[in-house]
Amino acid sequence: MQVGLPRVHGQVGQHHPGRDREAEQSAQEVGSSRVGREPDASEAGLQLRALFRFREVALPSTYGRALHVHPLQEERFVVIRGRVEFVMGTRKIVCIPGESVVVPAGVRHTFKNAADGESEMFGEYRPGLPEHSRRFFEVYFGLARAGLTDLKGLPSIWQIAVEMPTMSDHVRLASPPWAAQRLVLALLRPIARLMGYRPFEVAQSNSALGTVPDTEATT
Repeated sequence: MQVGLPRVHGQVGQHHPGRDREAEQSAQEVGSSRVGREPDASEAGLQLRALFRFREVALPSTYGRALHVHPLQEERFVVIRGRVEFVMGTRKIVCIPGESVVVPAGVRHTFKNAADGESEMFGEYRPGLPEHSRRFFEVYFGLARAGLTDLKGLPSIWQIAVEMPTMSDHVRLASPPWAAQRLVLALLRPIARLMGYRPFEVAQSNSALGTVPDTEATT
């Protein structure tokens, strides 16, 4: 079953062993990386045609991710193990293995494990925007493993302020409106830097973040 929705208008955290394990597993089990090019394809064209794929394993949790939007990317999920609860706009959907969900760009959403044990799903972004998507995944899981996020996976507002310039094309909080977020974060950014906050430095890792060509768009 596939569920699609129309467009909807719409602190330094503590160390959390379950959340950290979830993040570490997720980062380690992202799909293999491969970028496909046509001989005369421009870099911009590749960015638009590429998919960014990932694989997520989640522990049981009463907490979902913070409500967020992907302003430029459609996000697709396929549940392969357990049960996952999705909230999209005003709708709530629980998916079991074999069922999928499509979240159009701009729709606010979140998800959480709704099973008694682990759940697992594949996801992808269209277009991939691999530079922005990769940076988000590396920073998100890196901060979680370091115990620098809260129960909903958010780092401190100061860290968000210094990270957002490289991530806002990939993800934004669902509220307040983006214009207000952008203004507040711009005001906070110089203060955060004075406090010593810097963009998170991602250590070299063997984890692969998957960028693959969109074969549906080229056939």
